[in-house]
Amino acid sequence: MQVTTDGHVVSGVKILPSHPILAEEAEKNVRTWKFADHPPTTFEVTYNYVFEGAFKRDRVTKCDARLELPSKVTVSSKEVPRF
Repeated sequence: MQVTTDGHVVSGVKILPSHPILAEEAEKNVRTWKFADHPPTTFEVTYNYVFEGAFKRDRVTKCDARLELPSKVTVSSKEVPRF
């Protein structure tokens, strides 16, 4: 997805071709991001969803995902969801 910031928070998101359900959840998450002061900018971020088991909770971000910010987020689950 392409993320645009106003210099403090996410001000716009453009979803690139992806799975609709996963894209919706990724967009919800990225809209919660806060940034240190910076000039407004646009960048791409990729969310990857894998079935490798849970990641160790990060003490700073309180997140169970692997973060390579701002360009990559990997979310993992121990089980394959049933749709």
